[in-house]
Amino acid sequence: MKARKKTLTTLEEFKEINLEVLRRWLGDMYKRGISNTTLSRRIVAIRSFTHFAWTAGWIDKDYGAALDLPKPEKYLPEYLAEDDTKKIFEKLYEDLS
Repeated sequence: MKARKKTLTTLEEFKEINLEVLRRWLGDMYKRGISNTTLSRRIVAIRSFTHFAWTAGWIDKDYGAALDLPKPEKYLPEYLAEDDTKKIFEKLYEDLS
């Protein structure tokens, strides 16, 4: 199945959905720099949709259930520079004196 720019509209098109197609779709988004948070949201939506499509009989397997969520992005906390910390303690010391 080629990458589509259009929306899937018929049941026959839904039957083309499989794990390989979903992983290629996610890989394409990853290459474009989509954040892990956005990828996670889209995976959750796909999981929900493929479960619905499977229970409705549109597809033969719930392919979205096999998709793992990416790890959340972690950021290091910002901290004060040593000079700024010294200034704060000096000011506190002055105020106490």
